[in-house]
Parts: sequence; C-alpha cells; structure tokens
Amino acid sequence: MSDIIVDVAQVITSFAMVASVIYLGIQIRQNRIIMKLHFGYKLNERLYRRYFESSHNKILQNYSVEIGERRNLRIMIIGE
Repeated sequence: MSDIIVDVAQVITSFAMVASVIYLGIQIRQNRIIMKLHFGYKLNERLYRRYFESSHNKILQNYSVEIGERRNLRIMIIGE
C-alpha cells in the first residue's frame, strides 16, 4: 500500500516539475519578446528625438538667416 502511495507521489511530482519547466520557458520567452520591443522603442525614440532636434535647428538657422537679412536691409536703408 505504501509503495503505491510513493509511486503516485513520484508521478505527481514529476508532472509538477515538467509543468514548472514549461511555465519557466513561457516566462523566458515573454521576457525576451518584451526586451526586444523595449529596445525597438528606445531606438525609435532616439531616432525621432534626433529628427526633432535637427528640424528644430534648421528652423532656428533659417530664422536667424532671415533676421540677419533684415538687419542688412535696415543698415542699407538707414545708410542711404
């Protein structure tokens, strides 16, 4: 009788071990997917930040050129 109980306990623990290994594999896979997505998000965020900063700098450069042209125009008008 006790041999049957021990055998059943061993079968149950073996199924529990297999289930825990499968669960751990699923968790590792999900973590890997999340890390890939996070890396992609950070990469896109840096890329968009660079685009924004470069476009912002171009706008400021164009604005400063316009201001410089206006100053030259004022100097020419005042100088005449």
